Amino acid sequence: MILTYEKIREIKQKEKGEKLQQLPPNFYENAFNYIKLKKGTIEEKSAKNLVYSIFELRKKKILNLAFLFYKTNNIPENLEDLEKELYLELIKIIRKYDHSFEQNYINKETKLEEERKNTKVKVVFLQDIPEILSPSGRVYSFKKGEETELEPDFTKILYEVGFCKIIL
Repeated sequence: MILTYEKIREIKQKEKGEKLQQLPPNFYENAFNYIKLKKGTIEEKSAKNLVYSIFELRKKKILNLAFLFYKTNNIPENLEDLEKELYLELIKIIRKYDHSFEQNYINKETKLEEERKNTKVKVVFLQDIPEILSPSGRVYSFKKGEETELEPDFTKILYEVGFCKIIL
């Protein structure tokens, strides 16, 4: 396809829409061949600006598509080979970033929470408690003076009502 200034301008106008437009085959190659033919003219500079503008519009759309669809394996339509490469690299980067975030913050917080739950608090009972149901659903009974280790949440309840004393 032989490109003209009007055709490049028409492509730019279509590309201003939301969707990624299908470019004519070998668009960039043909566009820069056209620009070479117009070397030294006002049309050269204008055409070059239009082509770069199309490039920037498409790049912005590809960035947005990668952000929207990185969790799927969908590849958007109308990508040029180089654009497809960019899209796939962006997907890799976003997924790697998400994984790092999960490893550094979400999983770390979950591990800390689990450690906190698994950490027992040593207590001594100040009175007999025949039967009591813990927040975890387990039934306990304690004798006055008995020492034991319990979950922090259960210990807090028993301590607040005066059934036990925490031993450090």
